[in-house]
Amino acid sequence: MGNVYQNSWCNIAATAAPDSRFGCFVDRSANDVLPCKFMVEWDSHPKRVQLISSMNIWDRSVTQALLNTRAWVVQEIILAPRVLHFGKHQLLWECFELRACETYPSGIPNIAPKRMSLDIHSVRNANYVAQSTKF
Repeated sequence: MGNVYQNSWCNIAATAAPDSRFGCFVDRSANDVLPCKFMVEWDSHPKRVQLISSMNIWDRSVTQALLNTRAWVVQEIILAPRVLHFGKHQLLWECFELRACETYPSGIPNIAPKRMSLDIHSVRNANYVAQSTKF
């Protein structure tokens, strides 16, 4: 199976599905992907628009998804060069260089410290850090 996923172009994951009776598509609101916008103004700073959204979009939508508790999913996520996740609230995608979603199509901001997991980004980053710290 390793060659199947490694040589695929994109793996499609029904990440929000609780089991095999459900598919990729769920009813959702378009507002789920929009960050909250508000105007900020301080005495010594110019007005600007500030965006607020969840700090843990990836963890809540992908890492903690029921699908990822199944052992056979590990090879699909690690070996596939690209994964399109159909989440409960939005589409999320990842490749070897980027994690993104409808809210952040250019990449999810890395604002929270990441814990080690078996996703390709954590594994590749841990390997890079280990290699760069060798003497």
